[in-house]
Amino acid sequence: MYDPTIQKIGVLRLEKRLDDRLLYLRDALPEYGTFDINMKPEIREEGAPVPINDIKVRLCPRPWLEKWRGISNIDEYLADKRRRTAKDHEKPWEKYDLMKQYRSTIPEEQQKEIY
Repeated sequence: MYDPTIQKIGVLRLEKRLDDRLLYLRDALPEYGTFDINMKPEIREEGAPVPINDIKVRLCPRPWLEKWRGISNIDEYLADKRRRTAKDHEKPWEKYDLMKQYRSTIPEEQQKEIY
């Protein structure tokens, strides 16, 4: 901010992102972290709500600096083993669901009587 080569800092477009810290832009493709130099400022009415930019960012190929969530092309980088473990961890409570285990062991004829 105190660099003598910086002449002016201004807001060209005001918008919110889903992740406020924007750290995922470190591993994103350059088009998500840059803007057009000739971009004109967008004038907004005073008191108007700030729009939310809900674009899902495409990341560069691995290795990444962090484990990011909410990215659009995560399936390109997941191996089959990771997909299976993610599916297993999707509903961890089912491992301890005694009623589900109980219902799966009862014969179908007895289930109708019980219900």
